[in-house]
Amino acid sequence: MKINTITLSVVYGFFVSIVVLQSVAHAASISTRVKTLEGQVSKHDKVVKQSQSLIKAQNAKIDKSVASVKSLEKKVDNLAQQKPPSIEPLAVGDNQSKNPVLFNANAFASKPSDSAGIPPVAQQGNKPPSLKAYTFP
Repeated sequence: MKINTITLSVVYGFFVSIVVLQSVAHAASISTRVKTLEGQVSKHDKVVKQSQSLIKAQNAKIDKSVASVKSLEKKVDNLAQQKPPSIEPLAVGDNQSKNPVLFNANAFASKPSDSAGIPPVAQQGNKPPSLKAYTFP
């Protein structure tokens, strides 16, 4: 009987040790999975932080550009509201000249009968007088 109790004790101890070792192996497997997932989460966290910093930089640049555009719009509006200076048409040089000659485009636009010899810039109509450059052929 003593052998049976010893055998039974050994078998019982063997099964207990198998259960304990299986639990330890399972815990080690879970620990490995957790470490792997933590590594992946930290990589994604770094990517998200980089993306956020890039987005902030782009938003700041966009805001600066929008402010610049608004400033330019105000300047254009102010220039559009100012009364343009009156400019007398300049005498057009000889047709042989290759140098540009400045002239008042609206001075020609008021005569529709002369529209054949007027460059298209001068035929635009109701714009304030301005100086345009034109090169004769």
